[in-house]
Amino acid sequence: MNPTPSIDVTSQPERKSRVGKVAVAVGGTVAAVVAIALLFGGEEAEAPQGAAPAVAAESSASAPQSCLDALDAADESHAIAARAFEASADGFGAAAEFDVAGMEDAANRLVELRPQLEDVMNRYHAAADECRGE
Repeated sequence: MNPTPSIDVTSQPERKSRVGKVAVAVGGTVAAVVAIALLFGGEEAEAPQGAAPAVAAESSASAPQSCLDALDAADESHAIAARAFEASADGFGAAAEFDVAGMEDAANRLVELRPQLEDVMNRYHAAADECRGE
């Protein structure tokens, strides 16, 4: 007995449709990665220049305002980063569903977050430098 050969019953338009969907998904993924890179790419990590002076937990002295400002800016940056990750996740979800409008929306949200993150990071670096006495 010869096994029955398998026959590809997928029509040419269906193949093109699948290829198009895959291309949209790959393009969407690339767009999301590029948007994330644009959002976070402007910041360069700085090497620490020394340990911060130890502060006793029982100390009654308050922290300098510049140090508090740096902490506030860091908190703001975390909130913005959380929104960026949410937008990125939405973009990947849209790409998985071949939802071009959803991918564009996610990319636009990331683009809108970039200047906010740049502003808060500039404030953070200035306050942190002042806090460290630089």
